Amino acid sequence: MIKEAGQLVRIVTLATAASVVLSGSAMARPHYAAAWNARYNTAPYNNSQSLNSVGGTTQVAMDANHTMTAVDVTLPSVSINDVSLNEGNSGTTPFNFTVTLSSASSQTVQVSIGTISHTAEGVGNSCIIGEGKDYIFGGGLLTFLPGETSKNIPILVCGDKVLEPNETFSVIITSAIGATIARGQGTGTILNDDGICASLLRDDFDGDCKSDIAVYRKGSWFILGSSDGVVKAQGWGEANDIPVPRDYDGDGKTDIAVFRDGTWFILRSSDNGLIAQGWGEAQDSPAGRPD
Repeated sequence: MIKEAGQLVRIVTLATAASVVLSGSAMARPHYAAAWNARYNTAPYNNSQSLNSVGGTTQVAMDANHTMTAVDVTLPSVSINDVSLNEGNSGTTPFNFTVTLSSASSQTVQVSIGTISHTAEGVGNSCIIGEGKDYIFGGGLLTFLPGETSKNIPILVCGDKVLEPNETFSVIITSAIGATIARGQGTGTILNDDGICASLLRDDFDGDCKSDIAVYRKGSWFILGSSDGVVKAQGWGEANDIPVPRDYDGDGKTDIAVFRDGTWFILRSSDNGLIAQGWGEAQDSPAGRPD
């Protein structure tokens, strides 16, 4: 049996030792004949092994005189997509990459997959809190049975609450049997979702990474949202309180908060819950508050 890139040609039985002559179209490749003679020109001559080409999309046929002819074969092409998702705050988030064939094949197609790091750092087995790794190396061998055109390959991304920029890695097609590679690299973009803007801006009440215009007046807050232009009026505090807005609950939005006589009063933006935390004395000034 002679196969080229997953394409069955025919079963060949050699009654006697014979040298194979390769002839035919301009696609004829001498290495077929050389490989056949080197591997199978010894007794016994009933051979059902595969003879794979080095040259790609060429099929070989053999006639009764043991002459092989190279013929063009149209193979499907294989591609992989890009994926962009939030990383999550804990556990793992699956980034599901899709590997697709341009058309269904009548033969089995095998595709080898691997991962490479860019700004994201990979880890071998599992995510460990505090280790600083971003995703778990993945890959392996995908097998497309006849008629199948799509397979998913999940890469697990490590969730955390660390403030960091977006990071990237790639899932690559390293080889393909029975198909050509059209798009061999998919980029995974790990989107940070840990509230960088609110932590740095102090006054991003709506979480759009832009400072909002806001004033505090005798126990009332008046906020002009940058995302929608809507004015929010919120009573929180007393006339002589000191405003101390920050992202205390880590949800990416600035929380309304005041300091009064050694006690912090915080209205969480994540759930509208109240925090009353004693820390300091009446004459203290909150550290790091705006001038």
